[in-house]
Amino acid sequence: MKFSAILLAAFAAAMPARAAQTSAWPPLVTPETLGAIAVPAPGNPVRALPKDGVNYSAAEEILIKEFGMTGISLDIPEAQVGSQMQQSPAGLCFEQALRSALNSFLTDYSDSTGPLASILSGMGIAKPTKSELKQASKKLMQQMNMPGAHLYLVRDNGPHQPSRGEKVSVNWIFNLRLNNYSNSYWAVADRSGNKAAYNYGSN
Repeated sequence: MKFSAILLAAFAAAMPARAAQTSAWPPLVTPETLGAIAVPAPGNPVRALPKDGVNYSAAEEILIKEFGMTGISLDIPEAQVGSQMQQSPAGLCFEQALRSALNSFLTDYSDSTGPLASILSGMGIAKPTKSELKQASKKLMQQMNMPGAHLYLVRDNGPHQPSRGEKVSVNWIFNLRLNNYSNSYWAVADRSGNKAAYNYGSN
């Protein structure tokens, strides 16, 4: 009798442990459980900065060494630059075009929709003095160095086509986006080198 009581007590003591083990097993895989699994949303694309070595090296070097721009992200692949250079091998080279485009953005306010003109307008200045122009250019440089800035080499049939219809076949075209891509601008450099680069915005 005592032996039977001992067995019953041992069996009763083992039951909670077995129940706990059973409850720890994973649930059955059913359409309902699969549907309840939270799939993480894709992250933002990696920003390729000039120092990252992802884009055409000459573009990265010009931005860093000549213009002091390290915070702007780029989409200027070496293969795309090479492809476009084949279109006009005797014309304006990419490096000259990029310098012209950046200088146009930073110094030319003749078009009221351009980035420099927009900054001057925000400062309440229509005809800036040299000092005011330098100040506005510095502000634009700061915006171009912020995480929300992006410089893109426009391709045939690619995104960010110029709003005034210029063609890649006869121009080097750069799209600049500022303020987390809310403002879009273009700089256009004639491949023949016969016309000065100019810039304008989408509004």
